Amino acid sequence: MRFARFVLGLLGWSALTAIGAPWQPRRVELFFVEPGRPARLEWTITGGAEPSAREYVLRDYAGRVIGSGQARVGLEGASATVVCAPGFYEVDFSHTQQRFGVVPCQRGRGRRIRFLQSMGRCRGWSGRTPSAKG
Repeated sequence: MRFARFVLGLLGWSALTAIGAPWQPRRVELFFVEPGRPARLEWTITGGAEPSAREYVLRDYAGRVIGSGQARVGLEGASATVVCAPGFYEVDFSHTQQRFGVVPCQRGRGRRIRFLQSMGRCRGWSGRTPSAKG
């Protein structure tokens, strides 16, 4: 979770000097999407907003415009649906001067092994277990 926040922070998660009310991702993990499938991105809007539609531009890693659309703004915040191929993209809202990174990546397949469980197995294999202090 910290890594995702760090990545989105680098990619423009924080508001720059915003003209309108600053937008913030509702949940960071929503911006890591499955390639080729519709993904709903959601934002909270500081100070609220009037229901409307806001234009956005979808840019690729090189900054080229590859698409555009409208985010629906309501009392609860804003949402937009995007479909991206594998790569890195930014949703650019010119009215707030904000860009938000979108990372399409495949979901992991197979059995999940948590980091600490795998570390425990490595320690057991190497002979350095908590009971064998040395």
